Amino acid sequence: MSEQKQPTVLIVGSGAIGSFYGAILHRAGAAVSVVSRSDYEVVRSRGFQMSSPLGDLSYRPASVLPSVEACEAAPDYLVLSVKVLDDVDRAGLIRRPSGRTRRSCSSKTVSKSSLN
Repeated sequence: MSEQKQPTVLIVGSGAIGSFYGAILHRAGAAVSVVSRSDYEVVRSRGFQMSSPLGDLSYRPASVLPSVEACEAAPDYLVLSVKVLDDVDRAGLIRRPSGRTRRSCSSKTVSKSSLN
């Protein structure tokens, strides 16, 4: 019997939405890595802890990266969960890893300016 490989996931944008998705995917058995531009050291040392109606969730990412460029191996799956800002090229954020990734999905976070 062959052993199945643990799927790898890269979460780009580890705010509330990205960290929640990461926790669910980690709980399902994936090796979840995150790109965390802010609170990098805190996430690296403590991981994520959150309270949710689905129950308290916590996990320590397989790796914490300061930028997408630091991702050396292509993940099996990529989740883009960043704010929608006029000056951020969201496609550019994932261009390097997504060229070698099987599946990608995106979570749109609305900015204040898009509500006006």
